[in-house]
Amino acid sequence: MSEIHAKDIKIEFSENNKIGKADNKIEGKTKDEFIGDLTIFKIEEDESNQKDSQCKIICSNIKSLLTEKVFIFSSLSISCLLFISTIITFWVSDYLKNVLKIDPETIFILFVITCVTAPALGIVGGGIIVQKGGGYESKHSILYCLVFSCIAGGLAILSLTPVMDTIIGFGVVLWLFLFFGGALVLYIVGILLDSLTTRNLKGAGNSLNLIINASIGYLPGPYLYGIMFKSLKEKNPKLPFSLALLCSWIGVLFILLALIFRYRKFKNNEKKSEEENYKIQNEAYGEIIKGTIQDFSKKDEYQVFI
Repeated sequence: MSEIHAKDIKIEFSENNKIGKADNKIEGKTKDEFIGDLTIFKIEEDESNQKDSQCKIICSNIKSLLTEKVFIFSSLSISCLLFISTIITFWVSDYLKNVLKIDPETIFILFVITCVTAPALGIVGGGIIVQKGGGYESKHSILYCLVFSCIAGGLAILSLTPVMDTIIGFGVVLWLFLFFGGALVLYIVGILLDSLTTRNLKGAGNSLNLIINASIGYLPGPYLYGIMFKSLKEKNPKLPFSLALLCSWIGVLFILLALIFRYRKFKNNEKKSEEENYKIQNEAYGEIIKGTIQDFSKKDEYQVFI
């Protein structure tokens, strides 16, 4: 007769290794079958605990990210830019054809020049300017992004004037708008990730940023513009495109808020650094004074001995 103990369960096996005294569900099984069942149960239990642990980590990361104000407002500003650029990509050809009455060949050339070259050159030009200012990790890097976004917002206001009624005016304003949009997007992403302290948060933050960009930026843009154009095409067909460009001022607001919280964060870090340096200096001075006192004590002892 042999026995197996599993936590508080005691199971007795007969001479032919069949389970004797046990629950009805396992009675009659061999010893090897029972051990196999226990092994499978242990593996399933470990997998369940691992999934629960992963869910807790994901929830903890999301909770931490939602408290990072620089991250949230930077991500929203990127989403605003992607919202506008998606509308331009999907609807600019239709706008030029049906509103400004431009021929298809000119539309194709204008689309290539504006939508392809402007963002690419903007990334290069903006990168050179920001790198000379210390890179996206510097304190004032987000200030460059705010300036770029304000210039783009100023260009968006021109869409309400007759400047964009001609093909040349429309092409120049749109090119400059996309240029300054491209100049800020790469570095606002860098600032967004730089605001996160740990490696785990950076990975989770990148994933959450992509979700926000897709759900707020890419997804609703073309649909909302289509609704606006359908409702206003009889009264003022130019207004929906102007409103889409003017949404850049919402992005300016988000970048401004991110700038405020980033400067506040840098100020708090500088204050903590000063306090730590002051503490280190006090400890160093204390050691020096302590050593000096000990030296004087030894000197006095020597004089007394003489």
